[in-house]
Amino acid sequence: MNPAWNELGKKYRDHEDILIAELTCTADVLENGVLCEHFHDLYGLESYPSLLYGDPLNMKVYDEFGEHRSFSDMDSFVQNLKKRCSPSDLDLCEERTRIKIETFLEMEFSMLKQKIADIEKTITDAKLGYLKAIEDFDAYYKTFLEVQEEAVRLIDVGEPRPERLGEYERMFPSMETLKVSALSNWKIVMEDAYENGLYIMNDIVGKGLVSNEKNEESPGSDEL
Repeated sequence: MNPAWNELGKKYRDHEDILIAELTCTADVLENGVLCEHFHDLYGLESYPSLLYGDPLNMKVYDEFGEHRSFSDMDSFVQNLKKRCSPSDLDLCEERTRIKIETFLEMEFSMLKQKIADIEKTITDAKLGYLKAIEDFDAYYKTFLEVQEEAVRLIDVGEPRPERLGEYERMFPSMETLKVSALSNWKIVMEDAYENGLYIMNDIVGKGLVSNEKNEESPGSDEL
């Protein structure tokens, strides 16, 4: 698939609205402590390579079973994607989304940047909460296995089953639930960020579309 993917990237390399990108996923840390397994947990992916498309906050899986990964298949898919609603194409937007974008466009630049920062902090906090839950579970499970091994050794020599083993066995459901809940919370926060227009706001700021942006360093500024 790699030659076909590279060819696709070359074709759309300079496209204004289409980005073809790849993320090399190994056992190494990807970004800020997020491992490949966590990335796949977040998007519900089961295999490599996995192809995703759409809004970074609400991505969809393309060709889950690997049956349509030739250059012609992928290129046809890209060409048939509908141009989506955006600040530059309000005529493609549903009324609710158009109103939301128009509201963003009328906001003070500093307020829009603060709104983006607040949402991004929520995402970061949720991600860190998930990573902490994974870390706690891994530490618990490592000790649990050690306790199991010690229990087997004791039982083999005629010692009673240690109470500590029962304690760790009873902890397992709650530790597993904490991990699953943290992942669910991260997903919900990402979905909320999408619904609240984070990608749209970043698009507005990135393209300088805020209509009443003020230059804080202009000659009329009171800042010293």
